[in-house]
Amino acid sequence: MRKIVGPALVVAATLVLPACRASAPAAVVTSAGEPVADPRAGAGSASAAVEGFLRAARANDPTAMARLFGTTAGPITEREAADAVEKRMRALACYLTHDASRIVDNLVGVGQGRALTIELTQRELTRRSRFTVVSGPGGRWFVEQFEIDKLSDFCRPATPG
Repeated sequence: MRKIVGPALVVAATLVLPACRASAPAAVVTSAGEPVADPRAGAGSASAAVEGFLRAARANDPTAMARLFGTTAGPITEREAADAVEKRMRALACYLTHDASRIVDNLVGVGQGRALTIELTQRELTRRSRFTVVSGPGGRWFVEQFEIDKLSDFCRPATPG
């Protein structure tokens, strides 16, 4: 029996070690057979997508935000580099910092989307912003965009009182 040494050991480790990692979640498919890459991505309804996105922003959790932010093609995490996504979600979270929120209306939008007006309160400020939410793969819902300009004063430091 020969000992494996040198480059052969490196090759063997390269082939064997990836198999030792924790396995990824099993692929999920819709009833139509469409793959859903990340079963944790999206939400079951338009309002749940917005509520989850806001909850994640309030908790300063860019990973959870990214799972709920996307297009009809799916979450942003499937199209952009992880570091860029994290930076973008952290920037958006600044505008979404709030003490309270409520859905003011939930209207049918263009195509398969919905338009939800959300009222956010931060300290003495109350602002409304329209969120566009779309249905993606597997019937999962994603926040596609929101009126960030309506929340611009939420992202400013509090003035000393």
